[in-house]
This record gives sequence, structure tokens and C-alpha cells, in this order.
Amino acid sequence: MRQNRYPLVGTPNDIVNGIEQLYNPGLSGTALTFVNYRDEFSYFRD
Repeated sequence: MRQNRYPLVGTPNDIVNGIEQLYNPGLSGTALTFVNYRDEFSYFRD
């Protein structure tokens, strides 16, 4: 099975901008992971 990956790494604003760049041409979904969910999710949520 081939796995396509497009890592987004950076500040919360970097991640948002990266997701927008993927969404604008037509990407309709993503899978997100966090190194430490409890500590990092609030940055994404807010």
C-alpha cells in the first residue's frame, strides 16, 4: 500500500496556512496527529 504524506510543521499559524494551501485547490480531508495531544491540541483548537 502506498502512503502519501505531506507533513506540516511549524507555529500554529504555519499549520493553518498550510491547511488552507491544501484546501484551496480542492483537498477535502486531512488526518492530523500531535506529538503530545493534551499539550498541543489547544493551540490547534484556538
